Amino acid sequence: MMYSNKLVCSVKANGKFLREEHRGNESTVYLPFKTEYALFLKNLSERRALAHVDIDGKNMTEGGLIVAPGSAVDLERPANLSSGRKFKFIEKTAEISNFRGDNPEDGLIVVKWQFEKPYPTIIINPWPATRWIGGTADWIYYNQTDTNSSAPRDVTYTACNSVNPQVLRCAAPHQPQGITVEGSRSHQVFTQGSIGDLEATLYSMVIKLYGGQRPIYVSEKIQCPTCGRKWKMSFEFCGNCGTALK
Repeated sequence: MMYSNKLVCSVKANGKFLREEHRGNESTVYLPFKTEYALFLKNLSERRALAHVDIDGKNMTEGGLIVAPGSAVDLERPANLSSGRKFKFIEKTAEISNFRGDNPEDGLIVVKWQFEKPYPTIIINPWPATRWIGGTADWIYYNQTDTNSSAPRDVTYTACNSVNPQVLRCAAPHQPQGITVEGSRSHQVFTQGSIGDLEATLYSMVIKLYGGQRPIYVSEKIQCPTCGRKWKMSFEFCGNCGTALK
């Protein structure tokens, strides 16, 4: 499961999360060919996010996909108001390459997102300050949003993620290449929505799909070849005998 700048993204197959190998803002997932998959997106921010998903260089979210604060969505087909088919990962054979050509973005899932601008906060002092002049009260109200006021104000800072999704990592020759095509019919339904002004900061993450013999799920464990004990997939060495697990 990949996390970056308040957004969680992961690939799912058969309703389960697939194991990922992370390198910065790029993740690698091994998936058997002819497998249908979905893209899991969860917004951990307190503001709505507008996400754009490109698969094999093609836009899969017309106008963007709105993800509400704290909510998640399984994107199993292109997001539009018409019907569609599920994402299916197949091998890019020589025959397919000769017919359709090779795209440098084949096998890539690129997710970009922006957050909605926060609504301005107006702070009102419920008890005005009092100044005494000649025995009478002169009420003075301090507007904390006034630029001429010396009262403190909240300041929001944003950090820009300068990841360039066009800088791609070349795959090793032994890693089977694949592309995403249309699979079985999907019953997922989308509706139109609206979102406010967006922040200028555009975040992104990249997931690379490769062909594998079988899907590796997050819940699985790896067995030590020396002592036979099983450990989490995140372990690099056996906690019992010290043998390298990867």
